[in-house]
Amino acid sequence: MLLRRLAQRVLPPELDITRKQGFAIPLHKWFRGDWGRFFRDVLGSSAHFDHGVIRALLKGQERGLVNSHRIFALTMFELWMREYNVSIR
Repeated sequence: MLLRRLAQRVLPPELDITRKQGFAIPLHKWFRGDWGRFFRDVLGSSAHFDHGVIRALLKGQERGLVNSHRIFALTMFELWMREYNVSIR
């Protein structure tokens, strides 16, 4: 409450500080650039996931299907497993 009152005094009045707002990650846009190559590299070298399924997801993404959230989640899960030396097999 204290921070909100201070913000009302310091910040411009056109800022809406009274409600929470979510945000979207531009995954579809990321897949067209360097991040897309990063996701492909990480999943392509995965020892945890079926490479046929990964290829199908990536090809679908290239053809315009919206698999970006699945691919992003699998990439983050793969990186987490590598970081903590976790195996699912």
